[in-house]
Amino acid sequence: MIMRAISLFNKMGKTQDSILTGLLGGLVGTIFMDISNEVIYRAGKTEGRYATMAGQMFVSPMRTKQKKNFILGQVLHLATGSIFGLPLMYILKKTGKDHYVAKGLVSSIITWGVLYTGGQKVGLYKKTHLTKSQYSAMFNNLVYGITSAKAMLMMADSNVFEKRDRINPTTFDSKGDYQYLIENGMSTDQKQTYLH
Repeated sequence: MIMRAISLFNKMGKTQDSILTGLLGGLVGTIFMDISNEVIYRAGKTEGRYATMAGQMFVSPMRTKQKKNFILGQVLHLATGSIFGLPLMYILKKTGKDHYVAKGLVSSIITWGVLYTGGQKVGLYKKTHLTKSQYSAMFNNLVYGITSAKAMLMMADSNVFEKRDRINPTTFDSKGDYQYLIENGMSTDQKQTYLH
């Protein structure tokens, strides 16, 4: 399902803009996070939905179940998830696309700490009372981190990660250079530059 959704973006062509890639990757991650949240909510394993929590920033908790306020909360949640894709994209761009799952997980735990736990402590929205809701939130954020990172890698042109993927030709023997460049998706011009 993840691959099918991301392939829709790939049909439009790979993006070379890291900000757009971060925003779109964050949006994809948020959508999958919401699907996970909805499944867990319907199973009775969490106290609420993210759209309801986000809606509490605009209206009182009692009014977030109204359809118009739920939609308002959902828009805010999707926008916030998109924006939080930018730091993850920056991490991937700076450190490279290897170990993207671990980087996505670390980024998502930080996001969870800032938004979910921190937001409750400062009173942005009503606190959840059950431990299972905390576990659910942590799991949903892990889904967000992994799917966002994967989406970014699949949507981004290889040039977006070009800086990190450059190699120092003096550190490779001539036999291994060409294979390394092929595996890392370098353009023909880049291969010629590094091989000579």
